[in-house]
Amino acid sequence: MGDDNRERQRSRLLIVDDELFLINAYRRVLGEWFEVSSAHDARSARRALAETGFDVVLVEVAIPGSGESSL
Repeated sequence: MGDDNRERQRSRLLIVDDELFLINAYRRVLGEWFEVSSAHDARSARRALAETGFDVVLVEVAIPGSGESSL
């Protein structure tokens, strides 16, 4: 079981936040364990969710473009 096997088994994480520095911080910390993708607003998050099956989604509480709707 080498690094290739561990790479294939990593869960997919979507980070949704409009603050680039937070996305980068989460990516640095969580990137060792997750395959990390990011979105900066609700619209791009919905698109990412429709295109990719994520195992975990980390969402800012007040994400731009979400209005009263939920992701």
